[in-house]
Amino acid sequence: MMLALCAVAAALPAQRRILPASQPAPPPCVQVRIGHDEAGRWDCVNAAIKTEVGKTAPVSAADSPGERLAPIGQGLAVPAATRQRLGDQYGKSIVPQRPERVFPATPLSRPPVR
Repeated sequence: MMLALCAVAAALPAQRRILPASQPAPPPCVQVRIGHDEAGRWDCVNAAIKTEVGKTAPVSAADSPGERLAPIGQGLAVPAATRQRLGDQYGKSIVPQRPERVFPATPLSRPPVR
């Protein structure tokens, strides 16, 4: 009987219990001050700030400044601004309309050659 149990146990695939890998403990946060200079680890400071921020009210995506701004405030082109910039060329060309250059006539200069 004992021999039969051993044979059955040997035939079954070995089941190993796999434990999750444990995270190593983070090193302690140490701040060093020498005179007026202060040094420390930034990840400790970031972790401390993150826990403090987590205690405040959560921020939703609707609270972002981009959601409150109009398209012109976000830097997006709006039809009215594009129409103003292109002038007479709106809908015809991507090159803005430029007024004809006028040179003032002076007594000492000749008129420009065209």
